[in-house]
Amino acid sequence: MLTLNFILDSGAADVNIPADVVITLVRAGTIKEADFLPGKTYVLADGSALKSPRFLLRSLKIGRRHIPNVPASVGNLASDLLLGQSLLEKLGTWSMDSQRRVLVLGPLATQTVVSIVGNYTGTLWESGTGPGTMQASLVQNGTTIAGTLQSTFQHGRPGASGTVAGTFDGHALTLTFTSSTLPTCPIHLTATRVSETRLTGTYAVLHCPVAVSGRFDINRQ
Repeated sequence: MLTLNFILDSGAADVNIPADVVITLVRAGTIKEADFLPGKTYVLADGSALKSPRFLLRSLKIGRRHIPNVPASVGNLASDLLLGQSLLEKLGTWSMDSQRRVLVLGPLATQTVVSIVGNYTGTLWESGTGPGTMQASLVQNGTTIAGTLQSTFQHGRPGASGTVAGTFDGHALTLTFTSSTLPTCPIHLTATRVSETRLTGTYAVLHCPVAVSGRFDINRQ
């Protein structure tokens, strides 16, 4: 366990961790290759845009509370450790005690678990390959998601099939796809539940010889 001092920044979209700290966590085995997410462009306070790599913190502890699966951005070496909305939105009610200068956490609200269990099918578009179809079968245990996924492309181009695993917070879905034929190149998917039966999102292959990215739109059957 690594203990660090963060700055609370409610205006930051995600938790931010400087690159040197990320390297330390990678070397310690806390962050694994499968934890890296597609990058994201952030708008800074001065109005400029900055694209940063991202990863998933499997566990973050504040006081006695453990918060699982927190998306975080990789900042430059001079950046601060920030607690942004990707963590704060998971805390339930919270406040600042200005006299004691501490973060006060209230009780977590009881939430109804939203189910995305089922078989999905729809379309995808992949850079360098073009249009295709996607089929997914998802099972769920609380916020934990597992299942299978298969893609096919037009004009006889080969697709992929394998397993997925990740988390769902009731709105956003984060998955890692492991191909049955190329398990050393995981694909990272992020999706949004736009209706009771529809998921839309993007995916990307990172840390592999060939970079691949795409988008998908699938519906529960």
